[in-house]
Amino acid sequence: MNTEDEIDIHRFDRKLILVEYPGVVENEEKAIRTLGGLQNISTTYSLRNRRLELRFRPDDAFSKPACGDKHKTLSLLLKIKIRRKKKNEQLLCDSSAEDSDSSSSVCSDESTNTRCSIVVMGRIETAYRFKNLCDFQYLTMNPEFGDHGQMVCKYDSLVPIGLPTASWLAGSAPYFLPPATFSRMDTMQIFEDRPVWSKNALIYLTKYSSDQLKYLLPAVAYYFVTGPWRIMWVRFGYDPRKDPNALKYQTLDYRIRTIGGLKTKVKAKRSYCNYLLPYKSSPSCRPKTAVITKENLQPEKVKDKENDENVIGDNIYIFHPGTIPPSRQMFYQYCDIDVPEIQEMLEKIPCPPPGGKCHERLGWMPSGIDDRCREIISKLVTNVLMQDNEAHESDKSGRDQEKDSSENYDDEENTGAEENLCDSEMYSLQ
Repeated sequence: MNTEDEIDIHRFDRKLILVEYPGVVENEEKAIRTLGGLQNISTTYSLRNRRLELRFRPDDAFSKPACGDKHKTLSLLLKIKIRRKKKNEQLLCDSSAEDSDSSSSVCSDESTNTRCSIVVMGRIETAYRFKNLCDFQYLTMNPEFGDHGQMVCKYDSLVPIGLPTASWLAGSAPYFLPPATFSRMDTMQIFEDRPVWSKNALIYLTKYSSDQLKYLLPAVAYYFVTGPWRIMWVRFGYDPRKDPNALKYQTLDYRIRTIGGLKTKVKAKRSYCNYLLPYKSSPSCRPKTAVITKENLQPEKVKDKENDENVIGDNIYIFHPGTIPPSRQMFYQYCDIDVPEIQEMLEKIPCPPPGGKCHERLGWMPSGIDDRCREIISKLVTNVLMQDNEAHESDKSGRDQEKDSSENYDDEENTGAEENLCDSEMYSLQ
């Protein structure tokens, strides 16, 4: 094979993806399976900021993945062939594939009767690297005899294979209690007290962060994307569409109207384009812009802002008269609106007739109630904003008057000094 033939078979037009697997790969199929299969790898690559998940125990529901970040690289996948000539003139070929940035080449060593040929199989522009530490893992294992004996895996007794039968559900289960960091008992107890919750309420009550609830909530509740209970979490086994009493748990989409002083008092809801899930990563090359306003330069404003954020973070899921929502769009539950007029109006709603069905958009709420509630809340919020604006204007006018009086006083002093100077000059001329 000459050099010209080898150049013809180089595949520089072939684009490949590199996965730096954090382990020794002895079985390629098993390694790909830990990455979720070729379909998952393709899906991850097609998304801009998605991280590649690797589960060392893909069949274990308790396994937490290691995440690989996407990096840009300029590399080539090379196929190297080494031919060795034996005494009987027979050539033996060994082949291997390596990732290298070097150019293709052909070399030979007549002293050892070997010849090496390198062929470019494709170019690599994207690589997934697992540089972060793996999360803690908890195995479903217990001692065989009470507190002693050999550790035995109880996974098959805890997690059924396929669709379980009624006899499996009625059977006994092994004692398996995860540590407190893996436990979901606090969240389950809250859903026992009330079957429908907003995420803001759960963050306040459980003291868990939003990232922690991403893993806890799907284990105890399901999520409404649209409809009367939009963006609410509902306990497993409870269907609010079959319970007329779930009216008070419905969602009220409230948005503050654009009025004077709105932008300085109420923040805009954050953009979801900057919201990243744990398995996503933000490219390091993305520019970050720092915005400095006049209020940021005043120390007293910064302290007031921090205090306001601490107050808002306590119970932002409840609306009280005399307060301003923390963002310009809020999703309240009717039971969390602490306005007597609204609560009295909800109590007067008649119960649906027997056999009544839940409306796809209104739920168990009569038409027009949501608009009336928005008008009441808007009126309360407008009064608070107007009072704040009046107080701000009065303070501003007071400062302006003090400034004008001080300027007038300085002008009077300057005028008196000029008159005295003129008198002295006239006296000297005389």
